[in-house]
Amino acid sequence: MAKSFEELYDTKVIKRFLDKIEFGENSCINWTGSLSESGYGSISIGPRGDRIEIGSHRWALGFALGCVVLPPEVFCCHTCDNPACISPMHLFPGNHAENMADMAAKGRASVQPVSRKLTDEQVLAIRNSELSLSKLAAEYGICKSTASYIKNNRTWKGLTT
Repeated sequence: MAKSFEELYDTKVIKRFLDKIEFGENSCINWTGSLSESGYGSISIGPRGDRIEIGSHRWALGFALGCVVLPPEVFCCHTCDNPACISPMHLFPGNHAENMADMAAKGRASVQPVSRKLTDEQVLAIRNSELSLSKLAAEYGICKSTASYIKNNRTWKGLTT
């Protein structure tokens, strides 16, 4: 991010930001500006031709932390799990691992538990099976994409029949 804290937290930007919020349920403060497909807000900052897009939640966290520019490796995590929320009381800085652990702890992770491992025999059975990928995934408790990778020898490459 090339913008300085002076540009990010200019009084005009602050006013534009405040014009795009509304108070919601559970003490959330919701962003009413543009939202991504996943529900996160963003704000454009800077003159035409030199604008940057910054997540409204990242902007709000940086503002709450004293008008700091959050480096890219700092994640803006939500305690409320509402992507449109920009309430400083619901935001905290973290790293990727902390964000993923928080997501898993709240049951929002879409991955299988790490303890779920396939045996060599199961992998060979998947490779030799005539079942559809969906049926294989259900039978072995894996993702359909994992079944596809195994069938197409993209994973478990060292295992031969």
